[in-house]
Amino acid sequence: LQAAGVPLYAHLGRGGGTAIDPRSGRGALTLSASEATALVLALSVAEGMPFADDAGAALARLLHAIPDADRVRVDELRGRIRTPFGPGPAVSTRVRTTLEEAVRVGGVVRLRYVDGEGRATIRDVEAVGFLGGTGSWYLIGWCRLRQAGRIFRFDRIRSAALTRERVPARDVDETL
Repeated sequence: LQAAGVPLYAHLGRGGGTAIDPRSGRGALTLSASEATALVLALSVAEGMPFADDAGAALARLLHAIPDADRVRVDELRGRIRTPFGPGPAVSTRVRTTLEEAVRVGGVVRLRYVDGEGRATIRDVEAVGFLGGTGSWYLIGWCRLRQAGRIFRFDRIRSAALTRERVPARDVDETL
């Protein structure tokens, strides 16, 4: 059971034995081969997306956990998948991870941003969520400079710094 990832511990003494660690949550996760394949395929196209580093780590753990015979089939299917968008324009890992954390904690992020006309601004943005489309990823946020909801293309963000300020959650669709 431990080899399958079940967190076990031993009770010593009279009446002892082995038990599942109650701090481990809901117990071991078991997936069918087709469920594992679906997850592996979904995680395989995460490059360039928000939380891509976490997806890569999860993909490696999942591939390690599935049986060899299933892994061969999964790898074969992965080779048959094509997506209409690749990783998109290059984005600083530091910028992407700062934006991920800002959305995760509901924080204000200070952006140095260059718009489509080449104008640079520094603005504080309440991070709300992410939008993917046409090969690029965007931060959805409430822009304090413009006092309105805005989307910021990742590759136009030159720097991002998470402030200590936390804000109440905004509705993603209303912010757009």
